[in-house]
Amino acid sequence: MKKILFTLFFLQSFSVLGEDRLNLDHFKFSFGMSLDIVQADTVKARVFGHEFGVDYNYQFADDSYLFFQSSVILEVGSNDVVGSVAEFEPNESINLDRGGMGYRPFEWFHIQLGALDQGKYSSPLLLTKNAFAAIKEEIILGEVYLLFQQAIPSNNKLSKRLGTVDTGTPYFVLNTIGFKSGKEDFFQLELSHYKFQDLPSNVAEKSLAFGNSISGTGEASQFNYDFSGANFYFNSRVMTSELGLLFSGQYIYNEKAPDGRNSGYLAYLGLEFEKLIVKLEGFKNESDTSPAFYNSKYHGHNNMQGNGLNLQLNQESSQLNLRYAKMTPIEQNSIQDSTEIFQMNYHRTF
Repeated sequence: MKKILFTLFFLQSFSVLGEDRLNLDHFKFSFGMSLDIVQADTVKARVFGHEFGVDYNYQFADDSYLFFQSSVILEVGSNDVVGSVAEFEPNESINLDRGGMGYRPFEWFHIQLGALDQGKYSSPLLLTKNAFAAIKEEIILGEVYLLFQQAIPSNNKLSKRLGTVDTGTPYFVLNTIGFKSGKEDFFQLELSHYKFQDLPSNVAEKSLAFGNSISGTGEASQFNYDFSGANFYFNSRVMTSELGLLFSGQYIYNEKAPDGRNSGYLAYLGLEFEKLIVKLEGFKNESDTSPAFYNSKYHGHNNMQGNGLNLQLNQESSQLNLRYAKMTPIEQNSIQDSTEIFQMNYHRTF
Protein backbone atom coordinates (compact mmCIF):
# COMPACT_ATOMS: atom_id res chain seq x y z
CA MET A 1 0.00 0.00 0.00
CA LYS A 2 2.82 2.44 0.85
CA LYS A 3 4.47 1.87 -2.55
CA ILE A 4 1.18 2.55 -4.31
CA LEU A 5 0.70 5.77 -2.35
CA PHE A 6 4.22 6.91 -3.16
CA THR A 7 3.57 6.67 -6.91
CA LEU A 8 0.60 9.00 -6.45
CA PHE A 9 2.66 11.78 -4.88
CA PHE A 10 2.12 14.13 -7.81
CA LEU A 11 -1.68 13.93 -7.55
CA GLN A 12 -4.08 15.66 -5.19
CA SER A 13 -7.59 15.20 -3.89
CA PHE A 14 -10.12 16.31 -1.32
CA SER A 15 -13.14 15.09 0.62
CA VAL A 16 -16.69 16.42 0.50
CA LEU A 17 -17.28 15.22 4.10
CA GLY A 18 -20.79 14.01 3.52
CA GLU A 19 -21.92 16.85 1.22
CA ASP A 20 -23.87 16.38 -2.01
CA ARG A 21 -22.30 15.38 -5.32
CA LEU A 22 -19.49 17.68 -6.44
CA ASN A 23 -20.15 20.66 -8.69
CA LEU A 24 -18.13 19.48 -11.67
CA ASP A 25 -17.03 21.07 -14.96
CA HIS A 26 -16.15 24.54 -13.76
CA PHE A 27 -13.26 26.97 -13.94
CA LYS A 28 -12.60 29.56 -11.25
CA PHE A 29 -9.94 32.17 -10.70
CA SER A 30 -9.09 33.59 -7.28
CA PHE A 31 -7.05 36.45 -5.92
CA GLY A 32 -5.84 37.01 -2.38
CA MET A 33 -3.77 39.32 -0.18
CA SER A 34 -2.22 38.56 3.19
CA LEU A 35 -0.30 40.29 5.96
CA ASP A 36 1.50 38.58 8.85
CA ILE A 37 3.02 40.53 11.74
CA VAL A 38 4.84 38.37 14.30
CA GLN A 39 6.48 39.78 17.42
CA ALA A 40 8.61 37.77 19.87
CA ASP A 41 12.11 37.87 21.34
CA THR A 42 13.22 35.19 18.86
CA VAL A 43 11.09 36.19 15.84
CA LYS A 44 10.24 39.56 14.31
CA ALA A 45 8.44 39.20 10.98
CA ARG A 46 6.57 41.62 8.73
CA VAL A 47 5.38 39.87 5.58
CA PHE A 48 2.94 41.04 2.88
CA GLY A 49 1.89 38.84 -0.02
CA HIS A 50 -0.35 38.24 -3.03
CA GLU A 51 -1.82 34.91 -4.06
CA PHE A 52 -3.30 33.97 -7.45
CA GLY A 53 -5.19 30.72 -7.82
CA VAL A 54 -6.84 28.54 -10.48
CA ASP A 55 -9.49 25.90 -9.72
CA TYR A 56 -10.69 23.56 -12.48
CA ASN A 57 -13.01 20.55 -12.35
CA TYR A 58 -13.69 18.12 -15.19
CA GLN A 59 -16.08 15.16 -15.15
CA PHE A 60 -14.91 12.62 -17.74
CA ALA A 61 -17.49 9.92 -16.88
CA ASP A 62 -20.76 9.65 -14.99
CA ASP A 63 -19.00 8.37 -11.88
CA SER A 64 -15.44 9.72 -12.31
CA TYR A 65 -13.85 13.15 -12.36
CA LEU A 66 -10.59 15.05 -12.40
CA PHE A 67 -9.87 18.32 -10.65
CA PHE A 68 -6.98 20.68 -10.21
CA GLN A 69 -6.20 23.69 -8.05
CA SER A 70 -2.93 25.59 -8.04
CA SER A 71 -1.74 28.88 -6.59
CA VAL A 72 1.14 31.30 -7.05
CA ILE A 73 2.38 33.06 -3.90
CA LEU A 74 4.49 36.22 -4.05
CA GLU A 75 5.61 37.72 -0.73
CA VAL A 76 7.92 40.49 0.44
CA GLY A 77 8.96 41.68 3.87
CA SER A 78 11.41 41.11 6.69
CA ASN A 79 12.01 38.15 8.97
CA ASP A 80 14.54 38.38 11.79
CA VAL A 81 14.84 35.07 13.62
CA VAL A 82 17.15 33.57 16.24
CA GLY A 83 18.04 30.05 15.10
CA SER A 84 17.80 28.22 11.81
CA VAL A 85 14.02 27.75 11.48
CA ALA A 86 12.46 30.74 9.68
CA GLU A 87 8.88 29.66 9.05
CA PHE A 88 7.57 33.22 8.58
CA GLU A 89 10.13 34.30 5.98
CA PRO A 90 8.75 35.77 2.70
CA ASN A 91 7.93 33.09 0.18
CA GLU A 92 7.79 32.93 -3.62
CA SER A 93 6.37 29.62 -4.80
CA ILE A 94 4.07 27.79 -7.19
CA ASN A 95 1.92 25.30 -5.30
CA LEU A 96 -0.28 22.38 -6.28
CA ASP A 97 -3.03 22.95 -3.72
CA ARG A 98 -5.11 20.01 -4.90
CA GLY A 99 -5.76 18.16 -8.10
CA GLY A 100 -6.39 14.54 -8.86
CA MET A 101 -9.15 12.08 -9.50
CA GLY A 102 -12.18 10.65 -7.78
CA TYR A 103 -14.56 7.77 -8.29
CA ARG A 104 -18.15 7.79 -7.01
CA PRO A 105 -20.11 4.77 -8.28
CA PHE A 106 -22.85 5.28 -5.69
CA GLU A 107 -24.17 8.32 -3.80
CA TRP A 108 -23.05 6.70 -0.57
CA PHE A 109 -19.54 5.64 -1.62
CA HIS A 110 -16.65 7.84 -2.73
CA ILE A 111 -12.93 7.23 -3.31
CA GLN A 112 -10.27 9.91 -3.90
CA LEU A 113 -6.58 9.54 -4.50
CA GLY A 114 -3.79 12.05 -4.76
CA ALA A 115 -2.38 14.66 -2.42
CA LEU A 116 -5.22 15.42 -0.03
CA ASP A 117 -5.61 18.82 1.60
CA GLN A 118 -5.32 18.11 5.32
CA GLY A 119 -6.85 21.49 6.17
CA LYS A 120 -10.24 20.00 5.33
CA TYR A 121 -10.27 18.38 8.79
CA SER A 122 -10.33 21.81 10.50
CA SER A 123 -8.02 20.53 13.24
CA PRO A 124 -4.98 22.86 13.26
CA LEU A 125 -3.47 21.34 16.43
CA LEU A 126 -3.08 18.08 14.49
CA LEU A 127 -2.80 19.13 10.83
CA THR A 128 -2.74 22.44 9.03
CA LYS A 129 -3.44 23.22 5.37
CA ASN A 130 -0.96 20.98 3.60
CA ALA A 131 -1.02 18.26 0.96
CA PHE A 132 -0.31 14.64 1.80
CA ALA A 133 -0.03 11.93 -0.85
CA ALA A 134 -2.96 9.75 0.12
CA ILE A 135 -5.98 7.61 -0.61
CA LYS A 136 -9.28 8.34 1.09
CA GLU A 137 -12.48 6.28 1.19
CA GLU A 138 -15.80 7.81 2.21
CA ILE A 139 -19.06 6.09 3.13
CA ILE A 140 -22.17 8.24 3.62
CA LEU A 141 -25.03 6.82 5.70
CA GLY A 142 -27.56 9.62 5.84
CA GLU A 143 -26.30 12.18 8.35
CA VAL A 144 -23.50 9.83 9.44
CA TYR A 145 -20.32 9.41 7.41
CA LEU A 146 -17.10 7.39 7.65
CA LEU A 147 -13.71 8.52 6.34
CA PHE A 148 -10.62 6.31 6.02
CA GLN A 149 -7.35 7.91 4.96
CA GLN A 150 -3.95 6.31 4.34
CA ALA A 151 -1.23 8.84 3.56
CA ILE A 152 2.44 9.65 3.21
CA PRO A 153 3.03 12.95 5.06
CA SER A 154 5.29 15.40 3.25
CA ASN A 155 8.70 16.12 4.78
CA ASN A 156 10.24 18.72 2.40
CA LYS A 157 13.06 16.28 1.67
CA LEU A 158 13.13 16.18 -2.11
CA SER A 159 16.89 16.01 -2.82
CA LYS A 160 18.80 12.75 -3.24
CA ARG A 161 20.73 11.65 -0.16
CA LEU A 162 23.90 9.54 -0.07
CA GLY A 163 25.20 7.37 2.76
CA THR A 164 22.15 7.45 5.05
CA VAL A 165 18.71 5.90 4.96
CA ASP A 166 15.73 6.71 7.20
CA THR A 167 13.91 3.95 9.07
CA GLY A 168 11.21 3.70 6.39
CA THR A 169 8.64 5.60 4.39
CA PRO A 170 6.71 8.00 6.67
CA TYR A 171 3.11 6.92 7.06
CA PHE A 172 -0.04 8.53 8.43
CA VAL A 173 -3.46 7.00 9.06
CA LEU A 174 -6.61 8.90 10.00
CA ASN A 175 -9.95 7.12 10.43
CA THR A 176 -13.04 9.21 11.17
CA ILE A 177 -16.68 8.76 12.07
CA GLY A 178 -18.72 11.92 11.68
CA PHE A 179 -22.22 13.34 12.00
CA LYS A 180 -23.58 16.43 10.25
CA SER A 181 -27.11 17.81 10.38
CA GLY A 182 -28.83 21.00 9.25
CA LYS A 183 -27.91 23.97 7.06
CA GLU A 184 -28.89 27.30 8.66
CA ASP A 185 -28.90 25.76 12.12
CA PHE A 186 -26.32 23.01 11.87
CA PHE A 187 -24.27 20.67 14.01
CA GLN A 188 -21.19 18.70 12.94
CA LEU A 189 -19.18 16.26 15.02
CA GLU A 190 -16.15 14.14 14.11
CA LEU A 191 -14.20 11.61 16.15
CA SER A 192 -10.96 10.38 14.59
CA HIS A 193 -8.13 8.01 15.41
CA TYR A 194 -4.74 9.13 14.06
CA LYS A 195 -1.31 7.50 13.86
CA PHE A 196 2.06 8.65 12.50
CA GLN A 197 4.78 6.11 11.76
CA ASP A 198 8.44 6.18 10.60
CA LEU A 199 8.76 9.96 10.59
CA PRO A 200 12.20 11.01 9.24
CA SER A 201 14.94 12.70 11.23
CA ASN A 202 14.56 16.09 9.53
CA VAL A 203 10.92 16.28 10.65
CA ALA A 204 11.98 15.51 14.23
CA GLU A 205 14.87 18.00 14.09
CA LYS A 206 12.65 20.87 12.93
CA SER A 207 9.90 19.92 15.40
CA LEU A 208 12.29 20.53 18.30
CA ALA A 209 12.08 24.28 17.62
CA PHE A 210 8.28 24.00 17.62
CA GLY A 211 7.89 22.43 21.06
CA ASN A 212 8.16 18.62 20.64
CA SER A 213 10.34 16.44 22.88
CA ILE A 214 13.30 15.28 20.74
CA SER A 215 16.44 13.20 21.36
CA GLY A 216 19.64 13.39 19.31
CA THR A 217 20.76 15.93 16.73
CA GLY A 218 20.99 16.05 12.94
CA GLU A 219 20.48 12.67 11.28
CA ALA A 220 20.18 11.09 14.73
CA SER A 221 17.16 13.21 15.72
CA GLN A 222 14.09 11.27 16.79
CA PHE A 223 10.86 11.92 18.66
CA ASN A 224 10.79 10.83 22.30
CA TYR A 225 7.23 9.55 21.95
CA ASP A 226 5.15 7.93 19.22
CA PHE A 227 2.01 9.64 17.95
CA SER A 228 -1.19 7.62 18.09
CA GLY A 229 -4.41 8.86 19.61
CA ALA A 230 -7.79 10.53 19.24
CA ASN A 231 -8.85 13.81 17.64
CA PHE A 232 -12.27 15.34 18.33
CA TYR A 233 -13.73 18.14 16.17
CA PHE A 234 -17.09 19.91 16.44
CA ASN A 235 -18.80 22.84 14.74
CA SER A 236 -22.27 24.30 15.37
CA ARG A 237 -24.43 27.32 14.63
CA VAL A 238 -27.79 28.38 16.06
CA MET A 239 -29.55 31.17 14.14
CA THR A 240 -32.13 33.64 15.44
CA SER A 241 -33.90 36.42 13.55
CA GLU A 242 -30.99 38.85 14.00
CA LEU A 243 -27.84 36.89 14.79
CA GLY A 244 -26.23 33.50 14.99
CA LEU A 245 -24.40 31.80 17.86
CA LEU A 246 -21.29 29.86 16.80
CA PHE A 247 -19.40 27.27 18.78
CA SER A 248 -16.59 25.11 17.39
CA GLY A 249 -13.32 23.54 18.41
CA GLN A 250 -10.93 20.64 18.63
CA TYR A 251 -9.57 18.31 21.30
CA ILE A 252 -6.54 16.07 20.72
CA TYR A 253 -5.10 13.28 22.89
CA ASN A 254 -1.93 11.25 22.24
CA GLU A 255 -2.12 7.94 24.07
CA LYS A 256 1.63 7.35 23.56
CA ALA A 257 2.82 10.38 25.58
CA PRO A 258 2.64 10.90 29.37
CA ASP A 259 0.19 13.18 31.18
CA GLY A 260 1.15 16.82 30.94
CA ARG A 261 2.47 16.30 27.40
CA ASN A 262 -0.35 14.47 25.62
CA SER A 263 -3.44 16.70 25.23
CA GLY A 264 -4.55 19.93 23.63
CA TYR A 265 -7.69 21.94 22.88
CA LEU A 266 -8.85 24.78 20.65
CA ALA A 267 -12.24 26.45 21.25
CA TYR A 268 -14.12 29.21 19.40
CA LEU A 269 -17.17 31.14 20.61
CA GLY A 270 -18.66 33.59 18.13
CA LEU A 271 -21.55 35.80 17.06
CA GLU A 272 -22.72 36.23 13.47
CA PHE A 273 -24.31 39.56 12.47
CA GLU A 274 -25.47 39.15 8.86
CA LYS A 275 -22.14 39.42 6.98
CA LEU A 276 -19.90 39.99 10.04
CA ILE A 277 -18.61 37.24 12.34
CA VAL A 278 -16.78 37.94 15.62
CA LYS A 279 -15.10 35.04 17.39
CA LEU A 280 -13.08 34.62 20.57
CA GLU A 281 -10.65 31.71 20.75
CA GLY A 282 -8.69 29.94 23.45
CA PHE A 283 -6.13 27.20 22.89
CA LYS A 284 -3.57 25.03 24.64
CA ASN A 285 -1.43 22.37 22.99
CA GLU A 286 0.98 20.37 25.14
CA SER A 287 4.42 19.33 23.93
CA ASP A 288 3.75 15.90 22.39
CA THR A 289 0.16 15.70 21.15
CA SER A 290 1.21 15.57 17.48
CA PRO A 291 4.30 16.19 15.29
CA ALA A 292 4.80 19.96 15.39
CA PHE A 293 6.16 19.97 11.83
CA TYR A 294 2.62 19.40 10.52
CA ASN A 295 0.42 21.58 12.74
CA SER A 296 -0.36 25.31 12.84
CA LYS A 297 2.34 27.94 13.24
CA TYR A 298 -0.42 30.47 13.96
CA HIS A 299 -1.16 28.60 17.20
CA GLY A 300 2.52 28.22 18.11
CA HIS A 301 2.69 24.52 17.18
CA ASN A 302 3.26 22.65 20.50
CA ASN A 303 3.99 23.56 24.12
CA MET A 304 1.99 26.81 23.71
CA GLN A 305 -1.20 28.29 25.11
CA GLY A 306 -3.01 31.49 24.31
CA ASN A 307 -6.08 33.47 23.26
CA GLY A 308 -7.21 35.26 20.14
CA LEU A 309 -9.80 37.54 18.55
CA ASN A 310 -11.13 36.92 15.02
CA LEU A 311 -13.16 39.20 12.72
CA GLN A 312 -14.57 37.89 9.45
CA LEU A 313 -16.47 39.89 6.83
CA ASN A 314 -18.26 37.85 4.17
CA GLN A 315 -19.43 39.18 0.80
CA GLU A 316 -20.98 37.28 -2.10
CA SER A 317 -17.63 36.31 -3.68
CA SER A 318 -15.04 37.61 -1.22
CA GLN A 319 -13.97 37.26 2.39
CA LEU A 320 -11.84 39.39 4.72
CA ASN A 321 -10.32 37.88 7.89
CA LEU A 322 -8.52 39.69 10.70
CA ARG A 323 -6.98 37.85 13.65
CA TYR A 324 -4.91 38.81 16.69
CA ALA A 325 -3.49 36.17 19.03
CA LYS A 326 -1.12 36.15 21.98
CA MET A 327 0.49 32.97 23.26
CA THR A 328 3.05 31.83 25.83
CA PRO A 329 5.02 28.58 26.35
CA ILE A 330 3.52 26.05 28.75
CA GLU A 331 6.98 24.84 29.81
CA GLN A 332 9.75 27.43 29.63
CA ASN A 333 12.69 26.63 27.37
CA SER A 334 15.46 28.42 25.48
CA ILE A 335 13.79 28.14 22.07
CA GLN A 336 10.18 29.28 22.51
CA ASP A 337 8.94 32.51 24.06
CA SER A 338 5.82 34.69 24.31
CA THR A 339 4.55 35.61 20.86
CA GLU A 340 2.01 38.03 19.39
CA ILE A 341 0.59 37.48 15.89
CA PHE A 342 -1.60 39.69 13.71
CA GLN A 343 -3.01 38.25 10.48
CA MET A 344 -4.95 39.81 7.62
CA ASN A 345 -6.27 37.70 4.76
CA TYR A 346 -8.44 38.79 1.84
CA HIS A 347 -9.73 36.30 -0.73
CA ARG A 348 -11.91 36.87 -3.79
CA THR A 349 -13.21 34.33 -6.31
CA PHE A 350 -14.12 35.25 -9.89
